Amino acid sequence: MRVCYVADYGVKLSGGHQSLLNLMQDLKSYGVEPYMVCHKNWEILDIAQKNGAKTKVVSGKLYTCRKDGKLLKEYLKYPIKRILNRMNLAEAKRFLTENNIELVHLNSVLSSEMWARAAYECGIPYVWHIREFMEQDHNRMIINSGYTYKWLKRADAVIAISGAVKSYWEKVLERELSLVYNGLPNDKYSGDANDKFKSSCVRGIVVGRIVEGKGQADAVKAVEILTKKGIKNIHLALVGFRNMTEYEKNLKKYVEDNNLTKYVDFVEFTSELSSLRESCDIGLTCSKAEAFGRVTIENMLGGLLAVGTNSGGTIELIEEGKTGFLYPPGDSAALAKIWQNAIENRELAVEIAKNGQLNAREHFLIERTVREVYEIYRRVLNL
Repeated sequence: MRVCYVADYGVKLSGGHQSLLNLMQDLKSYGVEPYMVCHKNWEILDIAQKNGAKTKVVSGKLYTCRKDGKLLKEYLKYPIKRILNRMNLAEAKRFLTENNIELVHLNSVLSSEMWARAAYECGIPYVWHIREFMEQDHNRMIINSGYTYKWLKRADAVIAISGAVKSYWEKVLERELSLVYNGLPNDKYSGDANDKFKSSCVRGIVVGRIVEGKGQADAVKAVEILTKKGIKNIHLALVGFRNMTEYEKNLKKYVEDNNLTKYVDFVEFTSELSSLRESCDIGLTCSKAEAFGRVTIENMLGGLLAVGTNSGGTIELIEEGKTGFLYPPGDSAALAKIWQNAIENRELAVEIAKNGQLNAREHFLIERTVREVYEIYRRVLNL
């Protein structure tokens, strides 16, 4: 089965990119021959090539923009993007037909609809994987959404990565979606929960782009609350791409102004996070609306105590008090209380971390995701 995967936008290797690469690699065991197309020669393309996939760069424009951006400028650019996609459509169709592609798989709403149109006009079924809410988590909106939604509605199957994403997009698209939770390779993220909370210093980690929607400020303010209480055996690592956005600048200034520099570190993102997690005890997901929460499962598999906001897909991953803890987005005091309780009740924290690890291994490994996606392929292709 020859499947062409359409990567979503992103110069750096995102969680969505990693999920796609995991999926492509493991589907080979089902006889899937992966191809990948990308809008530019980004990092994901290099990795796909090294993993044996045939790849090609074909420029495909997105009809999205930041919700708080210069909307008039983006609306004026929209017809130009439509023209450019129309110009590149022939090249996309040629790639699909020359390689006898049997199925096209778009990895995200942030994959150009040009490939959906190319598949449709070539008579090739296509599947669209939705990994985001868009406005709630990425602060992005779709210009002339009716046109993009037309191609989403025409997809032979649409996959949602969480129940929250499924419910949201079913209302938007007025069609049924298939729920397939993300899965991760256990061997890459496996850690020992029994090794946690043994050091006098209890360390927390937040992994993700340092942007407002990821909520790192919650964790920083929780550290501030705890240190003011005299609880100083704590440390926080904020791991993410260092684009020095206004949000990151303000966050660093807040850390400096409140004498938190010895408690909070800003760490450049790396896709190899195992060593960082080994030295941490608590894995924090502070996002306002996480579509799924890949990092939450990474933390669980690594044996960390999972703590997240009671919003988006996170509430489907953490069972309060059993596999981790939840707090309201923006409520730093509630987060600080969870952290303090973990310090004061270390044995209980380890037991809950172990429960979270077992839950992640049972429900969120890549093998299950691959099997369910392959069954969708079979259904679409009438196999």
